[in-house]
Parts: sequence; C-alpha cells; structure tokens
Amino acid sequence: MKQSTVIIALISIGVLFVLGTSTFFTVHQTEQALVLQFGDPIRTIDEPGLKMKIPFVQNVVYYDKRLLALDVPSEEVIALDHPGIVRKLAEYFDERQINIEDLDTGTYAAPHTG
Repeated sequence: MKQSTVIIALISIGVLFVLGTSTFFTVHQTEQALVLQFGDPIRTIDEPGLKMKIPFVQNVVYYDKRLLALDVPSEEVIALDHPGIVRKLAEYFDERQINIEDLDTGTYAAPHTG
C-alpha cells in the first residue's frame, strides 16, 4: 500500500512539473513575443517578464526588438545615365548602426553622419 502511494505521488509531481513548465514563459527585454493558438495569432507581448499561456494549445514565437524593418516611401533619384529612376529603399535599424539597403540591386550604403 505504501509503495503505490509513493508511485502515485511521483507521477502527480511529474505531471505538475510538465504543466508548470509548459504554462509559463519569459519575455526578455530585447525581444517581443507572439502567442499563437493552433497557428492563429492571439496576442502580442511587448513588455518583458514572466507570462502565461495555455499548455499544449498555445505556443510562443519570439522576435528580436533590436532589428526593425520600416517601409519607406519611394523617392526619385536623378542619375546621370538614367534620369528619373525611382528606387524603393528599406531602412533596417540595428542597435549598432543604421544600414540602408537598395532592394533593386542589393547594395548597402552606410548613413552619413555630420
């Protein structure tokens, strides 16, 4: 009788441990989280801390906050050989520096400071 209660106690502790570790998740200061339920987005979390989700139904996808892509309006560039070329630029903000990527040619240009 005593051995069966010990086994039941160990199994229940194991189940509680699995439920506890799959219920709680942490969001760090440098990231944001997207909670998905069966593949559909439920909520976004921007602030860091310990958060909860429904175990085995919801999962969490983390994104780095330090890299952001912004849609910049098109601008007209006057070149000597092809006047009136319209280029679409995307700015990628990095924690260390700002890089501007030309989406048509794949070239990078460092920003001018000063």
